[in-house]
Amino acid sequence: MAKRLSGLPHIPEIASPAEEFDCASYVEGKALAYLATKQVKRLEIKEEIANTVLQSMMSRVMKEERFKQPFVFAKRGNKTYKDAGFKDNLIWESLLHFREVENYDKIIFVTVDSDYNESCSKEFRAKWNKHINILQDENNAVAEIQKNYDNYIK
Repeated sequence: MAKRLSGLPHIPEIASPAEEFDCASYVEGKALAYLATKQVKRLEIKEEIANTVLQSMMSRVMKEERFKQPFVFAKRGNKTYKDAGFKDNLIWESLLHFREVENYDKIIFVTVDSDYNESCSKEFRAKWNKHINILQDENNAVAEIQKNYDNYIK
């Protein structure tokens, strides 16, 4: 692309990235730097609980729990997505097994995905004995936080 555009008079010389440039490492470094400036927690499944998480995930797709949120088979139009809930479930299990939850009185989970519903909230409360707000809009999360600070100040 750079070579094709380089002959045009109004385009300054465009340099191609070096062949040894590692795009994935660059993007990950930028993402980690961004997260370091925000009060955002990066969820990850620790190796020591990986088997527990796997067992929990499997129980969602086996027997009576096969339709338990957020692991559901999605149907959009006339097409069925068999893995539609897998990533949702992985995110949910990461949150359910995130030990730092113990350090907070209230959890706000922002996602545009509607698969996280009231049954997820009940499951979270049962596990952690803490309230969780599952919101689909960042502005609602900001409003919820503001409301909490207003109540605290009063």
